[in-house]
Amino acid sequence: MSRVAEIKTEGERSGPVADKLWLETIKNLLRSRNAVAGMFIIGALALMAIFAPYIATHDPNLSMIGQPGESGRLPARPPCIPIFADQAYEAETEEGTGLFIDIFGSRVALENLGPFGCTTPLHWMGLDLNARDVFSRIVWGSRTSLVVGLTAVALAITGGTILGLVAGYGGAVEDTGQSARVFGRDLPLKRWRLWLCFLYPPAAVADRGGRFAQRILLAMLNFGWVFGVALVLAGAGYVNQNGGELNGEFWSIATNLFIVALLLGYALAVVTALLFNWPDDIIMRVMDVMLAFPSLILAIAIVTIRGPGLGNALIGIAIVQIPAYARLTRASVLQVKEMEFITAEKALGANPFRIVLRHIFPNTLTPIIVQGTLGIGTAVLDAAALSFLGLGAQPPTAEWGQMLSEARSYVFTAPHMVFFPGIAIMITVLGFNLLGDGMRDALDPRLNRI
Repeated sequence: MSRVAEIKTEGERSGPVADKLWLETIKNLLRSRNAVAGMFIIGALALMAIFAPYIATHDPNLSMIGQPGESGRLPARPPCIPIFADQAYEAETEEGTGLFIDIFGSRVALENLGPFGCTTPLHWMGLDLNARDVFSRIVWGSRTSLVVGLTAVALAITGGTILGLVAGYGGAVEDTGQSARVFGRDLPLKRWRLWLCFLYPPAAVADRGGRFAQRILLAMLNFGWVFGVALVLAGAGYVNQNGGELNGEFWSIATNLFIVALLLGYALAVVTALLFNWPDDIIMRVMDVMLAFPSLILAIAIVTIRGPGLGNALIGIAIVQIPAYARLTRASVLQVKEMEFITAEKALGANPFRIVLRHIFPNTLTPIIVQGTLGIGTAVLDAAALSFLGLGAQPPTAEWGQMLSEARSYVFTAPHMVFFPGIAIMITVLGFNLLGDGMRDALDPRLNRI
């Protein structure tokens, strides 16, 4: 028992030791140029998002048409507009021939327009098509993008970590013939077998083992056969009632019933596997299916089903990132739970939930922190992509992807409308990638690249 106690204490880091490790990690982080550059970029973006009402020079949704200018009078046109060179025309004036463009009913000489079509320094990044200040929309857009990125990653880490802990530690089921031992608890199986195998024949096969894919296939085929018989009987009655004719309505009903049959077979096979086999199988196979789809395509599908909007886009981005954190957590749990101090905790009769929360979970944080930092950049990029496609932020919300969507037809005639939102997205993603790279090297120096 003394040896067990000795091993147990080795697994628990004392306060001073833990503080020393954290200080060493911070020093390694500050020595990394990538990490320092990333922290500087993210810090600047965070300050811009927090103090957006004070940094922005105008209301991001306010059109400058009809607003007071520097002199206090109402201008006939906004002080700054996109340059549409292809709409310029040649005209005669008292001073000679020149190129002009009509702006909100007023003729303006192109030579009088400065950078981005500005005639006043009030709008140094120019205005968009609705005469809204681009700089103010960029500033307010930083708040939207950071909130979406941080929230989506927080939700993904929460869901993925829970699934990874369950799959890694609670997934192993010891079938003793009379019960299954899950999380250290005996669950009786005999009473479940009797009625479930009677109501659902594939459970008899799933009960005693077999690969998960085989159980799923068997369940789907079984229910497909059952509903096939039902369809034959229904078809016979339909033909008899309608004078021997099968129209499109019948085939539509038949197709829908067959799909329902397959889904029911899949659902019951999952329930069977949960009762008689490994939760690890269930969770990881679902994660594999999600990873089989490109993340952006899956997010588009989720948002399309739920409807466009920033909230639904956030949910879609969080869901598609869950598999990455689930697999990372599971891999770390499988490695940590075989260590001696975990074995010592089990020998001392520690509660499984205490083992998971106090000893295993803290040792899985390193890869999760690194992946989470990188994931924020990915979430910001995905949110911009969804907004660009019209599935994320909706007008008039100031969001970088939505700004790009409005300006995509004016890349050559008004490049400033595309340039500044694009640069903002690039800098944000770059900042989180640099910080994630530096944190990886600081938290695990063995991974330093040469």
